[in-house]
Amino acid sequence: MIQSGSVRLYGGRLTVRWDIVEPTRLDETLDLLQRSGYEPYLLLEDWELPLFRKRFGGASQFGDVDWPPALAYKDISYVAVYRFADRARYRAGESIQTGRIPYSQ
Repeated sequence: MIQSGSVRLYGGRLTVRWDIVEPTRLDETLDLLQRSGYEPYLLLEDWELPLFRKRFGGASQFGDVDWPPALAYKDISYVAVYRFADRARYRAGESIQTGRIPYSQ
């Protein structure tokens, strides 16, 4: 939620705020994005993870966020970026390596 403007501005990425997606429509939304040629990612700060799980946990295959992030960063708070496509690979037994951006002061 909170990083969506920064991702759009500094990363040049289109963003969809997960807090405005209906819980029962997350999978449908991701499918639409993929069919439109996008590779969706999920960016969550540590305090957002329980909120995401509560919102989508029973409604989406991705709701429990039960796979490792593609990228993790610790600054003021912990930020993780999840590649939705990694979930199926992880559940099939493939190892997912998390890239880490070191904390800088």
